[in-house]
Amino acid sequence: MFGGMFTSTSILLNHILKFTLVLLVGFLCSSCGSCLQQYGTFVYDSESMEPVEGVFVDKKGKLSSYSPTTDKLGFVIWEGTGGGVFSCPEPVLYFEKEGYKTTSTEEQSDTIFMEPSINMLH
Repeated sequence: MFGGMFTSTSILLNHILKFTLVLLVGFLCSSCGSCLQQYGTFVYDSESMEPVEGVFVDKKGKLSSYSPTTDKLGFVIWEGTGGGVFSCPEPVLYFEKEGYKTTSTEEQSDTIFMEPSINMLH
């Protein structure tokens, strides 16, 4: 008599737990979605204070010939996606050009100064 009642109760509890788990996973996935990030900055030579043209800008491991580069005024706009559990964290961007030390930034700044590498100095 009680065996059937406990079985149907445990099946009901099992379904409720599964439903709750699906809702929880759905909520967590919706809160950690991607967000569009845009970052604009000027890049200057740290010694001459002149704009640096042709600096590649991207996330670590993503620098390539397809990465955005600075123009003749040293300006670049980087766009990408990022995501976090409940927010959109600042991207860590890397600035790279032959003849300069690779520079990175974790906080948005409207100006980046790149230091010439040793072989650029005369």
